[in-house]
Amino acid sequence: MRKTIILLLLTVSCSALDLTSHLKQEEGFRSSPYKCSEGFWTVGYGHRCDQNTAPVSKAEAELIIKGDIALAVSQVETLIGKDAPQEAKEIVTAMVFQLGYKGVSKFKQTLKLIRSKDYKGASKEMLNSKWAKQTPARAHSMSIMMSKVR
Repeated sequence: MRKTIILLLLTVSCSALDLTSHLKQEEGFRSSPYKCSEGFWTVGYGHRCDQNTAPVSKAEAELIIKGDIALAVSQVETLIGKDAPQEAKEIVTAMVFQLGYKGVSKFKQTLKLIRSKDYKGASKEMLNSKWAKQTPARAHSMSIMMSKVR
């Protein structure tokens, strides 16, 4: 029941998808470098760094996340095309933010389904991944959002 409510809240909060707010909520803020669940050094709002990176303030982290999102946005059309609906672009942008361009490019079937406008199929295929096992709440939330793309 609790997971359902959390997923529903994430889905509702992202229906208008303020991407920055969504990603900040997903990532949380840490001023000092730490190792993420995959063993990468990270700081701020999920920004990959090295172990010797100095701590950052929230203001610095805001600038960093905006740059990271801009980079992710610039890579999305290469993955799913210019004509994809904005909602699909935002979901894939969030995936690129988390997994990087290279990581998302490995979702061959999901990307193919998005390009062919089969968003329900893409939604199901997103869950057929190591990503869905590693971050199940996030993957399920994005899968639900993808299933609602028109």
